[in-house]
Amino acid sequence: MERPRLGDRQRSNTIIVPKGRDVVQRERPEYPPDDARAMSPRRNSEDIERIERGLRETLKEQARNLQSSLAALAEKIDEVKNDHNKLETENRFLQDYIGGLTRTMSRDNLGRSASTSSKKKGKR
Repeated sequence: MERPRLGDRQRSNTIIVPKGRDVVQRERPEYPPDDARAMSPRRNSEDIERIERGLRETLKEQARNLQSSLAALAEKIDEVKNDHNKLETENRFLQDYIGGLTRTMSRDNLGRSASTSSKKKGKR
């Protein structure tokens, strides 16, 4: 099997320009007014001020949106904290209640087991 042959490639030219050769384009070509190349990147002061005002308004609007979302997050955090505290209080109450029931039941079971063991000892 043979390797595919590479096509002929043009040599890349050097970027060095000999002294005395005129490479700079002296005249500007004319482009139609709707061509992007005809539009100047330079702006006058009115255009710059208009763009700055638009940017300022956009930034202010973004800042207001961020502040409102931050306020909403703060409210949500407060709600979650309140719910957490409420659930924690209920949990402590239930733990105390269950602990009291467990102590009561263990006392009752100890009292019953002591009375049944003394009855069994008396039967012997």
